[in-house]
Amino acid sequence: MLSRVVLLAVALVSASCGRSTDFIFHQVDEPSQSNEYTHPLKALEGNNKVDILFVVDNSASMGTHQANLKKNAAIFVNEFVNGSRLDWRIGLVSTDKKDEPFIGLKSADLLDKTRKDPVLAFQDAVSALGIRGHGIEMSFFNALQGLRNFPDFVRPGSTLAIIIISDAIEQSSMRGPEFLQELQNAQGGKGQAVVYGVLASSEFKCPAGAGEEDNIYSTSPYKEAIEGSKGRKFSLCDDFGSSLALLGADLITRTDRPFIQLKSRPFLKTIRVLHRGVELKGGPKSEGGLWFYDFDLNRIVFYSVDFAPDDTESVTITYESHLPTAK
Repeated sequence: MLSRVVLLAVALVSASCGRSTDFIFHQVDEPSQSNEYTHPLKALEGNNKVDILFVVDNSASMGTHQANLKKNAAIFVNEFVNGSRLDWRIGLVSTDKKDEPFIGLKSADLLDKTRKDPVLAFQDAVSALGIRGHGIEMSFFNALQGLRNFPDFVRPGSTLAIIIISDAIEQSSMRGPEFLQELQNAQGGKGQAVVYGVLASSEFKCPAGAGEEDNIYSTSPYKEAIEGSKGRKFSLCDDFGSSLALLGADLITRTDRPFIQLKSRPFLKTIRVLHRGVELKGGPKSEGGLWFYDFDLNRIVFYSVDFAPDDTESVTITYESHLPTAK
């Protein structure tokens, strides 16, 4: 590469003082090196573990809602099956503190992507819930009891999602901030916890009789836990399939995005990311970008890897960078 010096003599005449100034501008094309390396998708870094605990009301008024959950279970589960990089597991407990977990928390009964027909397994577990649970619904208590009794369910650094499905008020004598703190304790202070609620309340335009009269969301511990964890609320009275689809899509965004750590600092305009020989567009997701460059951490970050549903595939990174500094 040649270095060249461009001398620009510019005479600037000021009407007020008649003073001229010379400018010298040096433009240097310095030596660079080419970089190219290929990464299998399954080797991409980033934490893709998601531990999901359903807490489902099994009191007498929940028959129709449990049937809807069973009918639409495939919508939710398939959000994670199709997102092949997600390492997910699902557990199910009731709101009756006397009940044992119905699936997923015991090591011999894991419900994850290795399970044959996970949708059917989850549906069978919901059927086992029944509607003979205690009328004092203790969603927070039962979630924490399950996590404490089976501490191996939550994996270090994972995203822990608590999904509460109930038409009743929360009756664990615990406010939202305390519940969130206990969830953090269950995670050993690592990872993130998020609470979702699929609830019945007159504030959600539920018809009369679709929940307890005193079920006021705006003053409830549910609101505190959901908003405190930046979760989302859904109406138990709306279309259940749509709610589960939105919930699953939102949860996927909570996982750490997969990334490739670069070995040297690139010249930004030279970065190319290819899959099957086709260049993937970079930039904002809103403009169709599939990846972006994190300057501070010097890495290529993917919004998702949905462009390659088979995680045995690879992506190739090429770019130009400075020559290594001589030691």
